[in-house]
Amino acid sequence: MKTAATSGRPDLPARPVPIRLVEAGQPLAERWYQPLLKPVRRPVEKVLQLLARSFPELLAAGLPPRAGLASALLFRVSSELGSRRPSGRALRDAATWFEFYNAKQFHRGARFSLQERRQLFRFHLDRASRLWKLLRRFDDAHGHAVLDLAIGAPERLSGTLWEGVEWLRAVAAAAALLGRIALPELEACCAQLSWLGQLWEHRLGSAPAPSERPIWLHPLAESCCRAADNLLQGSLPSGPRQLAHGHIPSDLSERLAPLLAESEPAPLLAGLQGCQRSQLSGQLAPLQPAVDMLVQQPGKRLRARLCLAAAEAVSPGARVAALPAAAAVESLHRLSLLIDDVIDAAPMRRHQPCLHRLTGPDFALAFAGFALLRLVRTTAGWPTNRREPWLQAVESLAEGERLEVRNSGDFGLGLPDCAAINGLKTARLFETSMRLGALAAGADAGRAVELARFGFGLGQAFQIVDDLLDYTGEAGVLGKQPGIDLRSGKLTVPLALLRDSLARRERRWLQGVFEAAGDATTLARIQRLMRAHRIPEQCRERARRWLTAPASPALEALAQRCLERLR
Repeated sequence: MKTAATSGRPDLPARPVPIRLVEAGQPLAERWYQPLLKPVRRPVEKVLQLLARSFPELLAAGLPPRAGLASALLFRVSSELGSRRPSGRALRDAATWFEFYNAKQFHRGARFSLQERRQLFRFHLDRASRLWKLLRRFDDAHGHAVLDLAIGAPERLSGTLWEGVEWLRAVAAAAALLGRIALPELEACCAQLSWLGQLWEHRLGSAPAPSERPIWLHPLAESCCRAADNLLQGSLPSGPRQLAHGHIPSDLSERLAPLLAESEPAPLLAGLQGCQRSQLSGQLAPLQPAVDMLVQQPGKRLRARLCLAAAEAVSPGARVAALPAAAAVESLHRLSLLIDDVIDAAPMRRHQPCLHRLTGPDFALAFAGFALLRLVRTTAGWPTNRREPWLQAVESLAEGERLEVRNSGDFGLGLPDCAAINGLKTARLFETSMRLGALAAGADAGRAVELARFGFGLGQAFQIVDDLLDYTGEAGVLGKQPGIDLRSGKLTVPLALLRDSLARRERRWLQGVFEAAGDATTLARIQRLMRAHRIPEQCRERARRWLTAPASPALEALAQRCLERLR
């Protein structure tokens, strides 16, 4: 049987991989959180076994610190506080994602092979996609209140956010959604788990001692109290790798300050950025530098411009009414780029260091998750005919990212598959941008559909040209190094066209280069082959065929610039 290391696909072992339920000589049954774990130990161990089968390298040295704690809390909080019984699959999906996060946290800095990194991201995106679909089911007043409590509680306006506290609050929020826990009970539970999380950080030397334990008259509080006593009295093993604490870097403002100085933006851009900040910032002041970086980074802001152009095409002067929609689609696009950069290990974007290079990939991904939840909340007041397309665009982006990572390393990927991924990752957001702009300006359903159709075709065309520039562009013009798709194993339209144009011998060479993730020398040869086989001309012609009749002269000019662009 082919393994993930040889095939590039996340095949699982046929038989369970035994994992050591001990760590640093400490059995799982004797850890400090045993009072929380004991009533649900069997389902927790099943979750850990699933993780071990999927990623034996993460657990090769034994279970990390906190292993099983998130699962135990999910199972217990949702069942003991909830008003309904959540589905077993939903609980397992959420528990597996939290355990995966925990195991990966304690292996930060470990060197993974390209195949192992792909498998990690496949698993992460697969579970994240499932959790997003679950979140869509809870898009109601209760779900919004849970998110407000989890990501924007007033007592957390400023100061340090500790990883252990945020982690346990996220577990409580997931349990509240799955079990539909009443808000007063959830508030009491979050206060108790925040206290426990800070105590954990204090024992590790990364946080001051918490204040007096909150009073919570519930049987689960007794388990938390006994776990806290164990935590105070026992010793903490360091785990396979010592965790670098501080979910939010303490010097985040200093790290990002050089990127945040800019001249006064034009009035319309200032309005767009103001809407983005309003939608993203929430009440967690420590994250504001990351929000500012996301909003102020250079870029074309094409999706926002399309949204505003669609509004103008429907009703001249309607751009201001479309600013909130333009801000939401632009922020969503930038968050997807942030995740792309982590997956691709890209160092630069638009001549600036990527966020993950300045803060670490764990913070960058966590910030992306926080910002997405903020957008879910701040768009909750939109009319259904606008909010539903936006939510569907989020789902399409997630599915496109998942499919792209799942197919990474596949040299046989067909052109229709490339178009499907481009449709999910790029064209759908272009379509949504145009639809939302039209609706904000008061367009009827027919006019909104016409503009949306134009946006989808333009998105497909744009992505083909974008993928071409990754092979033919220059670093000084692009603002990043070309060849990122080759190095990350993504087969896109230009390379697929070249593959199908080559004779057998050259095709075998290209396959070997692709599977080995290429380098500067091989990229130069690929560029010569693309010129020889007129791949740039083929790509631009294929892009042109995606375009429908433009809805206005301004949109026609914008489409032409997309086809002819060099960056």
